[in-house]
Amino acid sequence: MRLSISPEERFMVTLRFLATGQSFSALHFDFLLGRSTIAVIVRHTCDMIWQHLKEQMMPQPNREDWLKISKGFKDSVDFPNCIGALDGKHFRVKKPPNSGSRYFNFHKFFSVVILALVDTEYRFIYADIGAYGSASDARIFRSSRLAQRLQENSLLIPPPVALPGTSGPLAPYVMVADAGFALSKHVMRPYPRRSIDDRKQYFNNRLTKARRYVECAFGILANKWRIYQTTIQLQPTFVTSVLKATIVLHNYCRIHEGGTYVDDEFQINHVVNPTGEPMSHNSVTSGLQIRNLFTDYFNCFDDNNNSDDC
Repeated sequence: MRLSISPEERFMVTLRFLATGQSFSALHFDFLLGRSTIAVIVRHTCDMIWQHLKEQMMPQPNREDWLKISKGFKDSVDFPNCIGALDGKHFRVKKPPNSGSRYFNFHKFFSVVILALVDTEYRFIYADIGAYGSASDARIFRSSRLAQRLQENSLLIPPPVALPGTSGPLAPYVMVADAGFALSKHVMRPYPRRSIDDRKQYFNNRLTKARRYVECAFGILANKWRIYQTTIQLQPTFVTSVLKATIVLHNYCRIHEGGTYVDDEFQINHVVNPTGEPMSHNSVTSGLQIRNLFTDYFNCFDDNNNSDDC
């Protein structure tokens, strides 16, 4: 009986596949293993990476974690009450058999989508992996676990607080996204281009600065794991396992390559009610009202803006 393949070699084969995007045939010559054996190894190892690292690398944020993320956006791009940058990214795959047009996207190629929420350290806070390429970002978000938990109010997001330098009304913590998402209480999208004025354009510019973190995170992910730079020649469930493994490995690399928060001790410039109950100020709940509130704040209280129209 021949010796079994060691865990170290199985892990090495998987990392080589993810980091280079080589085919199983090419890995067959590098490691002198059968192609079908390599396929089994890669899939099983990816599942184990996700299973054992998910809770450690992508834990469910608590209230303190959300405040740390918010502080990161306030310090880096001066966007207060921001708890993440949200976007979806298409990754090219081979057309699955009998799939029709479900994976065919508006870019005219077959893909699966990763919908992700990212912090200022380019780490994934949340990821919905493996959606059909034909689905829009808004549709994927509506059916995601993140949107469901937002509706259930079970994400432990801190209660609304006044924006820095103001006494009210209270503003909720929000995620920044592009025009592909619907405006809501916790999701801010830019103003449409039609009939836009200078005040609204300034808000759009500030939102874009905050939203760039999710674009950069996807860029770092695809640059480190070259599997994303090829057409993934795997079945959809196998693709999902591969993408899940790269997401947690990305966060692992960010943490061990210096992508951690600067301060363990942090202070929030806002006054947060420790009981979580509504404070005495008026709170805005409509997405339009909240966006207008941020627009007024950026135009009237931002040191980088010279607007006198307040």
